Order: sequence, then C-alpha cells, then structure tokens
Amino acid sequence: MIQHPGRMPMKFCVMSGAPGTGTSTFSRFITAMTYEKAADMFEGFNSLQDRKIFIFLEELGEQAELNKHEQQLKATVTAPHHKVTYKGVNSFQALNTIHLWAGCNPEKFAHMPVDERRIFAIKISDAHANDKKYFVPIFAEIANRDFIKSAFDYYSNMDLSDYNPSEVFVTQCKQKRKGEDKPLPLKCLEYYFTECEVKHDELLIFAEDFHKWYLAWAANVENVNTKMTLSAHKEFMTKFGLTPTRISIDDKRKVGYKATKAEVEKLMKTYMKNPAYTF
Repeated sequence: MIQHPGRMPMKFCVMSGAPGTGTSTFSRFITAMTYEKAADMFEGFNSLQDRKIFIFLEELGEQAELNKHEQQLKATVTAPHHKVTYKGVNSFQALNTIHLWAGCNPEKFAHMPVDERRIFAIKISDAHANDKKYFVPIFAEIANRDFIKSAFDYYSNMDLSDYNPSEVFVTQCKQKRKGEDKPLPLKCLEYYFTECEVKHDELLIFAEDFHKWYLAWAANVENVNTKMTLSAHKEFMTKFGLTPTRISIDDKRKVGYKATKAEVEKLMKTYMKNPAYTF
C-alpha cells in the first residue's frame, strides 16, 4: 500500500477483536501516513472512493450485512476497475486501487467456507482493551508528524522482494472460523461423535435413520428448520467421502453408513484442508 499503492492486494484484511482493542487506532495510523479521508463504502454517491488506496470499514457487521454487500466487497477486492459516482455527473469506471481493511467486534464476522481464499483474518488480543494508559502514547505518536514521516520512510524502504501481496496467510482465527462454518451435515456428524449422550466410536446407521436424526438435531440443537431431503443428504455424504452401502443392523439389511471415528476424522481433515483438525 505504501510502496505500490496502485497494485491491488487481491485480499480483504479483517481484524476481529473486542471493543477498545485498537482496530480504529490502526486505521488512524494508516490514514495519517497516506492522508486518506474517510469514505463510506456503501454510499450511492461514492466520489470519495475515486483514486482511493485505503478504506477501513468500522464495526463491520455480521453475516446479514456481508450478504447484502457481498458482490460489492468481492468486486472491490478483485475487479481492476470500479464505478465512481459524483453528484450531478454521470458515473464512470476508474482504476481500482483500494486496499480494503475492516475492524469488527463479533468474531463471527464472515461466512468462511473451506475454499475461501480472499479474507486475511486477524484476531486482535484483548490484553489492552480499553486500557487508556496503554493507548495514550500511541495516540501521541500518531499525532506527531515527525513520527508519521519516519514510519512512512521506514515502510517505503522496507525490502519486499520476497513478499507476494496477493498471498493470504491462513491464520488460527481463519481456521477457527472455517471450522465453525462447516456445512450443517458435517456439524451434525461431528456432534454425533463428540457431544451425544451415548459416545460413539463408529458410525453404523441406516441412511434414512441418519437423515431423520439429522433433521431432528438441526431443529433441536442448531434451531434450523432444514429442508434437506434424504436423497440430497445421501448425495452430500457421498461427496464428503461416506458412500452409502448396504449394511446389516439387528438382522436388518438396508442402505446405510459404516465408518470408524478415525476414518470420519480423516475425511474431515481432507475436507477442511487442515491436517491438524480434530473432533
């Protein structure tokens, strides 16, 4: 952003932390170095976004807000041009140089599917949350033009020859969110092995019974009225790696699932693309 302001980073950086942990202070620091003015991301007239290199979204909302602006956020991160609208002037396409950052208090700040590859998620420590004595010298430095010039010079001369700005590091915060955002059938499968009153070391159940158990679990545990049909549930489980086959339980033989806890956990590691993932 400092050395190559016109180069798109192709990622959306989100800092998630409790109130008073300093996400807005970070924004003030970057703004002081770049002389950028605040710009509303979602205003109809967005002239302040013209030739902008830094936009910080304060208090980014939870999933409903992100769903509402999903396409705009995606375009801001990936599109080479974006539409700029001034009052009384026809809209026009301008070069997109925006580096998009956000701060948010809720940890559940974005839907994080396994294949998500644009969000760089950082968990901010709350060790100094609302600690005025801690932040007072930081505020003083941000207000000090000599300090800001020194910081700008430091970042301007930093060796970035081995740095790829489009690479999105997978943080613990992001891995945690991906785990929380597993598809509902996989959350149910994990619950089956980890939180049922009866502990299971093996999945041995007829497909239709498991589907009924899944619907009841979704309604009673997740408060979700899912309409996934039996055939859709079987299709999902097959794609996951648990192919329904004919099994025998109590002298009955029907299509169902048979797998050990270790086998299911191995499939989950593959699905989550996280070798360290465990139930």
